[in-house]
Amino acid sequence: MRGEKGPVTVVLGQFGAVFDNGLRDILGTDPSLSIMAAGLDQAELEVAIAQHAPQVAVLDENHAARPVLLRRLRATHRGLGLVLLTHLPISGSAPTSPVASAVRVSRDAALADIRAAIHHAAGGRGVAAEAPSLTARETEVMEQISWGYSYAKIASSLSISPETVRTHSANIRRKLGAENKWELVGIPVSGRSRARGGERHDAREHPVNRADSQ
Repeated sequence: MRGEKGPVTVVLGQFGAVFDNGLRDILGTDPSLSIMAAGLDQAELEVAIAQHAPQVAVLDENHAARPVLLRRLRATHRGLGLVLLTHLPISGSAPTSPVASAVRVSRDAALADIRAAIHHAAGGRGVAAEAPSLTARETEVMEQISWGYSYAKIASSLSISPETVRTHSANIRRKLGAENKWELVGIPVSGRSRARGGERHDAREHPVNRADSQ
């Protein structure tokens, strides 16, 4: 549970068996931290975050922390702090991330640095980097993709061809680091959370056509 008192609650992603066990054992001896779950792949991580509502998630920057995952975690779990362990050498911890507000620290850093990064993230003091810039039309397309609309429905809504929508979708996925259209569903578009006329759309009411998932 999140709160101002008591140890910082943490879930740990997957880093490889040896590193997973060592990280969990070392951090588990720290009374200022409470490890809720560890060794989680991406799907398990999202389930654990929804179940335990930790203050911080620690992820492997090279393997699990794709930009689109970070954006989705930040969008769906307000107040969640993110720590990215990187293979690159970093002096101490650096509050930088390509997409989401996060704290980066080297996997080879001293325990004190990793612990400091976790407490730093729990305090919400990461620096929010700018999201990759989308054009005005890409933003319109992204908004409707996030609602779960099919390419045909988006094309009709914006009075463009389905192939043009596909092109915009490919550009959006490239900029946001998404492998497919499914990873964009549910990600809010800043300043565009409501449709014309004030009606809010729910992606669950407009399922994506799996034939155009790319």
